[in-house]
Amino acid sequence: MMTETILKVKNLNFAYKKNIILKNINVHFQENQLYSIYGPSGSGKSTLLYLLGGLIKDKNKNIIKKDNLKVGFLFQTHNLIKELSIYENIKISQLIKNEDDDEKIYELLKEMGIYHIKNNYPDQISGGEAQRVSFIRTLIADTKIILCDEPTASLDTKNKEIIYNIISQYKKNKLIIIATHDENVKKYSDKTFNLIDGNLEEGG
Repeated sequence: MMTETILKVKNLNFAYKKNIILKNINVHFQENQLYSIYGPSGSGKSTLLYLLGGLIKDKNKNIIKKDNLKVGFLFQTHNLIKELSIYENIKISQLIKNEDDDEKIYELLKEMGIYHIKNNYPDQISGGEAQRVSFIRTLIADTKIILCDEPTASLDTKNKEIIYNIISQYKKNKLIIIATHDENVKKYSDKTFNLIDGNLEEGG
């Protein structure tokens, strides 16, 4: 599978209230790859993801996205709208883009084993099911880069494995970066990094 660098970070530094969080980060991320970033709580993993995704402004233009590619996020919290059904929560991503493709939604629901809950509401499904719904919503948005911030922190071991197995299957033609504490993610990763004391280092 061909890989191409689609996200590049050059000499990135970041501080908050005089606290240095990231120090001279230099890294290339490639298409068709899944990367995992490890580090203790408060190490700056989420900050790095938010900078990569534009949720925190990159004031010095140290982050370069090929063709200004769009970014999707998968968070620990599902952010599902409780008044809408599972189908409707996913459909929103299409409507925002003025698209209408129910077959694509149904296909993804079936692939992830949750077609049977499409008419349920968020308070009627499990945490693992809700995270799968959130990932489908991200896929429907059809972003090239997907950033995952501790996406399984609230799930049990079985559901963690299900979610990461699903995520890894969708890296084709995409770039996926996961910030996590979960050592099991390494077996799904093409490359892992450790973020310690503001430094990002490639590691096992």
